[in-house]
Amino acid sequence: SNEHIVYVSPDGDDDTGDGTQENPWRQIQTAIVKTKDYNSKLVTINCAAGNYNNLSLTSYINHGYQLYMNGDVITTGGEFIVSNTDLTISGTSTSTLSVTSTGDRGIAVNGDMNFIVKGISTLNITARRYGITTIQLEGGCVILSCDVNITLTANNAHSGVSLFNHGRLQAGSINVHSDYGVGYGLSIQRF
Repeated sequence: SNEHIVYVSPDGDDDTGDGTQENPWRQIQTAIVKTKDYNSKLVTINCAAGNYNNLSLTSYINHGYQLYMNGDVITTGGEFIVSNTDLTISGTSTSTLSVTSTGDRGIAVNGDMNFIVKGISTLNITARRYGITTIQLEGGCVILSCDVNITLTANNAHSGVSLFNHGRLQAGSINVHSDYGVGYGLSIQRF
C-alpha cells in the first residue's frame, strides 16, 4: 500500500502494543523501529498529545515518515536525529512540538532528504550549542512553516540554525535565545 498508519500514546505499551489505535505503542521510536521494513511509501505515526523520548530516524529505513500530532507533544533525551529519510511533522493548528535535547544539537538533519514542519502552531527547541543543523542535504531541504523558538543553554552556543554543505532552508519566524549569547542566528558553511 502507499500509506501505513500506526499509533503511539503516552498510555501505550511498547511490549504489548501492536500500533493500532486500540493498542498503541508507547514511544515514537518504537513505531519507527517496528515499521522500518513495512512495504509502503509513507508511514504515518499518529501521535497522541504527551511526553515521548527523542527519536532517531536513520538510513536503514526505505520510506518516508509523517508524524501527525493530536495536541502538544514534548520529546526529551538525546538529539532528535533525521538521517536519509524524509520526515514531515504536522498536526492540529494549535499543536506545539517541544524538543528538549541533552546533546549539543536539538534537531540534526543529515543526508539527501526533506524535513518539513507544517500545520502546527509552534516548534520549540532547547539544546546546548545548535538548534537545528543540516549536513549534506544535497537535493533536500528544511521547511519550517510555523513559529520556531530556539533556546541554547551552553556558554559556547554556536547558532540557532546551521546549514553545513548544501543545506537549504525555507522558514518564517525563527527566534533564537541564549543567556550566554549566540555566535550566529543563522550559519551557512560550505566544505
